[in-house]
Amino acid sequence: MDLPPRSLIQIKQIIDIKLVEVDSIEIFIKDVNLSRDSMWNFSSNLVNTCAYINKRLIFLSNRCGIVKAIYKNGKKIFSGYIGKRTKIIFRSESAKLTVLVQLSREMWNFEENGEIMFHKLVNNLFPKIFKRWRDKHTHHSITIVLFTSVDLTDIPWMTLNQGERPNNRRDYYRVVVDQVNISQWDKIMANLRLEFANFKRDIMLEQRENYQYSLEGEPLPSVKGNILEAINLATSMACSRFINTDLKHSLNHFMIVTPGTGLFDVDYQLMLETSKKLSSIDSGLDIICLSQPPLHIVPLFRYNNGGIINHCVPNWCDISFFKDSNQISNQWMPRCKIYELQMMGVMENNRNDVRIERLHFSNKSKPLLEFMDDYDNNTFNKINTLKPLEKDINKFQLRNVKSNSTISVKDSKATLSLIFNAKTTLLPTTQATSSTSSALGTVTHASNDVSALSSLYTLNKNVDDKVIISRSRSITPVSTIRGIDSITKEVKSRQQLDTNNSTSSHSTHSIHRQPATSTVINRKINPKRRSQSKGSGSNLSSSEELDKSTDLFWTEISNPSKDLNAETIIHAKVSRWTNVFPNNVERKIIKWKSFGSPAALPITTLLFPTANQLETEYTFQIYSVSLNDENYLELKTTHELMREMIQLRLLLGFQICYGDVVKKVESERKSGGSAESLIKYFPSIGNSLGSRIYMNLDNEIHRIHCDYNGNLNVQLYRRTEDTEQNKIHLGSNRITSYFPLIRTRYVDEYSRARIDCINSKPQTYNWNQFDQYLAGFEDAMPESNKEFFKMKFVIMPAPISKNSFFISNENLSDEEIRVEGLRKLIAHLEKSKYIRGEDKFKKIKAKESTPDIVFYTGNLYDFLNEEAENYDITGNQPALLIPENMRFNKSIKLIDLSQELQSPTGVRLVDRTWHFKRHLHCFLGNELVSWLLECFEDIDTREEATIYGQSLLNKKMFKHVESRHGLLDGYYFYEFEDEYIDKDYKESQKLGWFSKKKSSSGNDKSDSGSNTPIPGTPIYTRNNSDTESMSSPNIPIENFDLKKLNSSNLITNESSDVSSMGGGSLNQGKKRKKFILSKSIKINVDQLNKSYRPEILTVHYDKVHNPEHCYHIRLQWLNVSTKFIDETITTWSRLCDRHGLKLVETPWKELCTIPQINPFHSFVEIKFSVNPWLDDEFIDPRIIKINKFYYHFYFLKKCEFLLDNRASLFFQRENIDISYSWGKPSFQYAQYIHKTGTYIVELRDNGDFFVAPNNVHVVRSNSNITNISENDKLNNLDSQAVMLNFRSACQNAEFLRSLFREAKQVWREEYSAEILPADLNEI
Repeated sequence: MDLPPRSLIQIKQIIDIKLVEVDSIEIFIKDVNLSRDSMWNFSSNLVNTCAYINKRLIFLSNRCGIVKAIYKNGKKIFSGYIGKRTKIIFRSESAKLTVLVQLSREMWNFEENGEIMFHKLVNNLFPKIFKRWRDKHTHHSITIVLFTSVDLTDIPWMTLNQGERPNNRRDYYRVVVDQVNISQWDKIMANLRLEFANFKRDIMLEQRENYQYSLEGEPLPSVKGNILEAINLATSMACSRFINTDLKHSLNHFMIVTPGTGLFDVDYQLMLETSKKLSSIDSGLDIICLSQPPLHIVPLFRYNNGGIINHCVPNWCDISFFKDSNQISNQWMPRCKIYELQMMGVMENNRNDVRIERLHFSNKSKPLLEFMDDYDNNTFNKINTLKPLEKDINKFQLRNVKSNSTISVKDSKATLSLIFNAKTTLLPTTQATSSTSSALGTVTHASNDVSALSSLYTLNKNVDDKVIISRSRSITPVSTIRGIDSITKEVKSRQQLDTNNSTSSHSTHSIHRQPATSTVINRKINPKRRSQSKGSGSNLSSSEELDKSTDLFWTEISNPSKDLNAETIIHAKVSRWTNVFPNNVERKIIKWKSFGSPAALPITTLLFPTANQLETEYTFQIYSVSLNDENYLELKTTHELMREMIQLRLLLGFQICYGDVVKKVESERKSGGSAESLIKYFPSIGNSLGSRIYMNLDNEIHRIHCDYNGNLNVQLYRRTEDTEQNKIHLGSNRITSYFPLIRTRYVDEYSRARIDCINSKPQTYNWNQFDQYLAGFEDAMPESNKEFFKMKFVIMPAPISKNSFFISNENLSDEEIRVEGLRKLIAHLEKSKYIRGEDKFKKIKAKESTPDIVFYTGNLYDFLNEEAENYDITGNQPALLIPENMRFNKSIKLIDLSQELQSPTGVRLVDRTWHFKRHLHCFLGNELVSWLLECFEDIDTREEATIYGQSLLNKKMFKHVESRHGLLDGYYFYEFEDEYIDKDYKESQKLGWFSKKKSSSGNDKSDSGSNTPIPGTPIYTRNNSDTESMSSPNIPIENFDLKKLNSSNLITNESSDVSSMGGGSLNQGKKRKKFILSKSIKINVDQLNKSYRPEILTVHYDKVHNPEHCYHIRLQWLNVSTKFIDETITTWSRLCDRHGLKLVETPWKELCTIPQINPFHSFVEIKFSVNPWLDDEFIDPRIIKINKFYYHFYFLKKCEFLLDNRASLFFQRENIDISYSWGKPSFQYAQYIHKTGTYIVELRDNGDFFVAPNNVHVVRSNSNITNISENDKLNNLDSQAVMLNFRSACQNAEFLRSLFREAKQVWREEYSAEILPADLNEI
């Protein structure tokens, strides 16, 4: 608090805590991905505490934020008390910002001060924003995209109706920079200027035949542009809930810069779908207009719905108007855009009907020259003089003008002097002060007596942080300044007199300031409610029902230019972003705070329907959740499960509902309703019984209730579709797919987008399955829905540092140091392995063991083949080959486990008879327990095996043959449930009971096909009797010990053909060995127990490694605090640095799929200028036959690229089955990564390279740069240089020929016996 030492302070006791309880508090976070569930826990820790400006806050024993603003009663204060009613807002100084710049037709026009509109952007707006970012040391990741819509028709756009756009148009998007750091601001500005200079040429110049060029189309103005399409394209990156694994940036924020005035013509259906999408994601949107604020409400979207023109104000965006603060404040600036008049002149515009009456010499009493002078004086006289102006003042008293006395538009054929004279009556109103509406571009006045047209001139007089009182000189020619100044003084005196005499002036002012956040009106204004709404203040909308479903997305405005009462411009109660804005605080005309530190979606909302709406407009579903003792998250109590259910919903965009309406609905419930039991923050441990909470997202409302018996009940309310809305859409055109032309950062031409951004919608979930999954019933959710957070890291060689690891009296090579570093890293992972409380003492010795990584050099396939051959000869179990035991763990899927149990390596399934009753295809309980003990790595005793087997029985995988027992470790019969019975066995049962009986007794010796292997199935068949199992011709007697058979004895479609299966004998087919090349463990990333729960992370690490390739570590989690993950990765990175290794994050999926996820991600396709496959000098049948990509691999190795992922074709070998703990490899192409980690190259089948920057690593590495000094620029990773050098090498024919000659010489000297370099043979 900056108190000097030994200062005297005074402490007073607070009698009423409400006197110091603050309304809202803003917390700024940086360099951390604070998820929404963590924000909720963070906020709950702040309740009932005190805060002051610049106080550093601690969450989970880590510094996580700083208090920058505290508000109470519309004023900023230094300190205060945080209560349950305080709105806690989080703002990020390290966000992912996407800036969309609309290069519409106006961008090339001149501003009123003579400046081109684009120059206003790059010379004023962007430098100011960048300067604010640098001064505040923000670490934003910036993407800038230029976009426009080109009209390909010959119809002038001015002839189009309101709400109508050209039918034939083409949209273009140009990526200028992609996820760059603020330290490169100088390069950003240079690229912007260059792209603007070439943009119009690139989109309009079309190449014809014979290299002829022609101009095609013209950019549309902003009002007819493609703003909604651009919003959909940008927000398509935020539709996937689990895609943001950036641990340094908290949220996505979108900014649209337009030269327009905030008026846009859109399609109704597209407007509706866009509103639904933006209302279901947690990203904000700001629209920045470079023009002067218009004379109507903004932002204003205009659409044609059934032949009727409608205007609406959306509630999912905010709008700002940029004005250069260096500009003279009292300079007159026109508010209407009339570029045709400004550029062409009045008389050259054939659309202007204003004309001067011709001179007719009729009065012959005057001389001709005198008559002409009189005509000139009357026609071109000064617009006004002081004397007639005083008459106008008496005529138009500012506080007595009636609403119906609006100045009418003059006849278009009148003289210029008459038209201009009429404008002098448009004087400022008495409300010419800093009202909220002036900053918002809306018209809000409490008085109904002021004319709408005159009141419009009081809008938007705020410049930056200052408030400029509206003066008449801003709308009046210079010759009348003196007269207008006198009027202004008179107005001020009357204002002061009225203020002193009015007893309700304070409340009137509060009404004007209160809608500081009311950028939009949230529903169509109903005249019948105006009288009811007076005096209700900010709670006006909380007790009223919404008229239509679209009221959740926008407010319809019948007349945008009409003056609206303050009572009707109310706080955005139906907006999800309501709580972001402090109450009674005036908002600026330009939202600098939102640009510099965008706000996260609040965790709470006042949006909630009434009880009547819940009954009539929502469907209802209820289910209960019970906790399984063995669950993935290691939850122990129902209290913890309820907390995880709430946190997961917050993580995926839900908001907690609170307020009077929620309490009223809960109190009116017929049974079990209790408004006092509603919670906003989670209670302390052990006090969750009886708690209930409402949560809302889009059209869903969830009520989670923990009854006093400890049972969790969930009620789901889903809003039904509006039937009237569907009727409107009948017969209308549906939204078609949208694939615009996109040119990424380094591509030379525009190409079609690979994602349909309009039809890509946020993912929805079956919440019953999700809750059951959290409770421990993982099989309740299909595998296709278990796509949670994923991260992939590669470890590659790096320069050996001076403080690298060394062993005393040992001189280790660089490679040996790196190998030792990998071993230490994996040992660190194993020591962090999560162990349940009751197992900690049991497995202390297991933690001390260091896992062995198998290192090899050469080709992986040859290495694994040698391992398999050694196993066949010696019988020694290789470390990578799946052993007979320790093959599985408890995380295995039920369907997979059931198949393994019924495979030849599983339990013995036979037909058994007991007391004259025959039980088919059953197994013994003690044999299952023995099998589980041998084959599961996390089961150590028969008691643990019995408990786990009982859980499988509870999940209805199998049952007792008479359903009388659970799983008993003894001679008891069990059979599989119908859902899990092997399909081959089911097919055999279709022959009927008599056929089976006949076959089993051996009476039928005919070849019925029952013993003939079916193509596509394993050779081994499972027979149904003890006798036949021992004498089956398909299984040799000496190999009957099923416990020693493993999956390597199986022959599948990939390794055998029909001819090899014809004999049905083991020796006639090839043995297929199954190798698993990675291991999966659960680690606790919170070793110091800072968190309130176990922070469990699933880690997959390679068990085999070639030091010349990349080593892989993959992470998976659902709801782990990202701060702990970041700290863990930092620890790993430091350990790697000490051993000459580099830890680099890479995308989980392969490179070619990234454009389908992020349309703005930069990529480029590069070809060799010299094709070694076609050049006679380099083509060699021996090289091409064995490895056609030999030259490509040699080139990549010389360019310092390391192998990252092999193509899936590599794993399709005849006798080797390769898999990983995270799943089967499915990469279509081989992928390589540069030694710096900044660029990834994908080698295509045709020999071309698909190159893209590794943005996840570049952004993470550059996020710690605080300033833009020369040292920081040197430390900044520049991926562009890597790509430019690589492309230059590919296009340098002389360099390629020299390199290919070297490669061919290496082949002849070292591998003359048709043996390739082993490390170059992998694809």
